[in-house]
Amino acid sequence: TTSMWCGSLLLASLAGSAALHLPLNVGAPTASLRQPHPLLLYQRSPSQVSKQREDTKKRTVERRQADAERRASTLAAAKKRAAAAAAKKRAAAAAAKKRAAAAAAKKAAADEVRSARQELEAREDDLANYELGEHEGRVRSIEDQIAGLGDPMRLKQVEAAKMNSAVPHVGKWVYEQVGGGSKEAAEAKVLGPMLLYLDLPDKGHQKLAVQAFPARTLTSFLARDEGTRDQLQDELKRRGPQTRITVFRNRAKTFSPSPNRPSSADMKRFGVTAWLDEALRIRDDLRGEVLAFLKQQMGVDTYLLATPAAVGKIDALQQFLQQSGMTGVTVLTPERVYRFGRSKYGARAATSSSSLPQRHRHAACFSVVVDTSRKKELEGQLKEARKGLELKRKERQAVERDVGQLQQKLDAAKGRQVELNNNTVRLNRLAARIDQAKKRLDPARESVADFNADAQKEGYRRRLCDAHQRSLDSLQKAAAAVKRHEAALTKLALVRVGLAAAEAQLAEAEGNTDELDERIARLRREAEAAKAEAKKAADKVGTLVREAKGKAAEFAGRKEAPLSEEAQGVWDALPAGADELEDRIAELEAETSSTSADGNSIKEYERRRKEIEQLKTRVDAAQQAIAAQGGKVAGLEQAWRPALEEMVDRVNQKFGSCMAAFRCAGEVSLSDGRSLDEHGEPAGDDDFEKYKIHIKVKWRDGEQLHVLGEAGRDSGGERSVATMVYLISLQEINSAPFRVVDEINQAMDSTNERIIFKCVTEACKDGGKQYFLLTPKLLPDLDYGEDCAIQLVFNGPHNRRRDQFDLSRFC
Repeated sequence: TTSMWCGSLLLASLAGSAALHLPLNVGAPTASLRQPHPLLLYQRSPSQVSKQREDTKKRTVERRQADAERRASTLAAAKKRAAAAAAKKRAAAAAAKKRAAAAAAKKAAADEVRSARQELEAREDDLANYELGEHEGRVRSIEDQIAGLGDPMRLKQVEAAKMNSAVPHVGKWVYEQVGGGSKEAAEAKVLGPMLLYLDLPDKGHQKLAVQAFPARTLTSFLARDEGTRDQLQDELKRRGPQTRITVFRNRAKTFSPSPNRPSSADMKRFGVTAWLDEALRIRDDLRGEVLAFLKQQMGVDTYLLATPAAVGKIDALQQFLQQSGMTGVTVLTPERVYRFGRSKYGARAATSSSSLPQRHRHAACFSVVVDTSRKKELEGQLKEARKGLELKRKERQAVERDVGQLQQKLDAAKGRQVELNNNTVRLNRLAARIDQAKKRLDPARESVADFNADAQKEGYRRRLCDAHQRSLDSLQKAAAAVKRHEAALTKLALVRVGLAAAEAQLAEAEGNTDELDERIARLRREAEAAKAEAKKAADKVGTLVREAKGKAAEFAGRKEAPLSEEAQGVWDALPAGADELEDRIAELEAETSSTSADGNSIKEYERRRKEIEQLKTRVDAAQQAIAAQGGKVAGLEQAWRPALEEMVDRVNQKFGSCMAAFRCAGEVSLSDGRSLDEHGEPAGDDDFEKYKIHIKVKWRDGEQLHVLGEAGRDSGGERSVATMVYLISLQEINSAPFRVVDEINQAMDSTNERIIFKCVTEACKDGGKQYFLLTPKLLPDLDYGEDCAIQLVFNGPHNRRRDQFDLSRFC
């Protein structure tokens, strides 16, 4: 047993077991161990050893089971990864197969669309061969030709177009723009071309009249008012110089031949058939106006139409016309053309000349007839053209049906192609999303496999404890901060109470100071009054004493009677003299200086009062000087202001009358230097530097008078008109002998330019004034008058030199 105990002690020491200082009482088996051993050792019982062995065995089993579970889990995870890899491989193969199928379907759809488009383009090319425009144009052309054969007016339009290709376009513009699509409305403003209104029933007269009418006259247009003429001229300018159309404005509405002209019946014996104006057939409502225009342009009342018999009697005819006082006559015969006149030189002898009839391009303009054979030929062509048009129309309809079907087929193929493209896009997006999900799934699986719930719980528990501890620390800090805040608030409240008390004391002190100042001032006034009264009383007493002594000399050496106690008290209470009063005033002033906010306030007040009095004196002197100068300025203003207002009024009247010629309104006013108040009335001082002349205009009925050029309201032409009218209005008060105006008419329209020119010529009629108008162009048919001279400046590399210019050829 001893050895066993020693062995147990050794094992306990080696095992690191702690010895228990307990009494050993296990029953000594031998005699030598009956007494307690000095070393108190712990000895395990057999049951404890058995239990330890069972625990060790149990832990070993648990460890082996954990290892087995770990290996099983690892094996299961490996199997899962293998299965996932296989599924991924199968999914990739299926996706590749689907993509290949989608690509094949997409290619098939693209081929189908390409094939349908090629078929459609081929049929559209065939459709282009069946255009109906050419055939329809041919039908319309033949119909127009047939219609023109039976319409004399239409034939005259064709003849006018032959003479001038621009006539149909200008006539169409007049019909649409001037007449608004109405022939009657167009004729109410414009007549033209003039050939349409002239007719010669006699065939013999038709051939002769061609020699009298120039093509320019037959293709001209006659405007029946000035506004329409300006509108038509502006349109011709816009079309360019290639549009060579002449526009006239004839003011005469009636026609009357020369009073010396003999009748055609009196000259029938000479082979004369009629005067040209008698042979013309013109609409009754237009006859006077048209003949007046022809008389002005070509002298239609001076042409005689004669037969070949007049050739042998031409001298007798000339003598008869001379006796009648008729000169400047042209006789038209089929063989020759005779012109009778009178010489411009010497005795103004009668002259005559003859020439052969000229060939003109418009020879057939008056002899328009219907060609029946041509009409029959055109009707046959029209029948064939209509038959061909109908055949082409049927063929085109068949091709259009094919094109429609092919278009539907192409649309269906495009729809399938779009659907396949959309499916392919969706499939690619889903595949990309699957790949991204798989990339996120693998790390998630690994994290799940490596997840340790106990460790995570322990970590969360530690972090929760740390957070709880930090929360407690924060609460403690917050409580301390609240305590400090409450202490600060208490201190702040105490400070505010002290501040309020100090402010109350300060207000009370200020009130006392004001009251004391007022009291000092009152006492000072009372002291001054008392001092004055005391002085008066002393002077009076002295006077009375002297008088009394003078009247009662016997009492001069006697002592005065003593005063009563009451009188003596009153006398003692009074100041001893003026010096004592001065001392009392000084004490009060010292007291005021010591109790007031500033001891120098009274002195500063006195100084400021003196300065204010000085400034008031200076202000009064300055106001008197200003009033004197204002009187002088008013006198000067009365010297020149009425004359200036009279000049402005004269310019205003002239300006208004000139603007009225434009059917507009205008005003010239003088604006002084006063500003306008809230009601728009002048107020304040008049500043001569701000004087200005306001030119106000009103161009339309719905407008108000406004300052010229204000806010960009006026166009360039309007500003030019107003400026020129203002210059004309100034010439009555301006003694300048001449004025130079450079291209003032460039920004004006034709109507304003004509009125401005008329105003300028009217302004120069009074004499003493001259205008130089520099311009690159002038309107036609301007009324220049006798006082107007036109200087034409020729220059350029192609102009002849002065020594090579033969003036006699033009005179």
